[in-house]
Amino acid sequence: MTEVQKVQDLIEVLGDGQDRFRFLQQGIHYVIVSRWEDKVALTHIDRVDNFYREITTQGALVHEFIPRYPASESPWIKIYKLD
Repeated sequence: MTEVQKVQDLIEVLGDGQDRFRFLQQGIHYVIVSRWEDKVALTHIDRVDNFYREITTQGALVHEFIPRYPASESPWIKIYKLD
């Protein structure tokens, strides 16, 4: 898997502080992110870094799935509600 595939957008993310608003306009009310994408994005892609910051500050964390065994390769999964 390439670095681009790890953070590929299913919908365009601009990282301009308006992504949440655009998602809501399109009927998207939840965002699911994983720890793997989080690690790659926050160190390599500014627009995705900005998006994560927007979601974590303006969205509401609905649930977090944490691997049973922390040393495993399984990612943490987080679900955010946007409205």
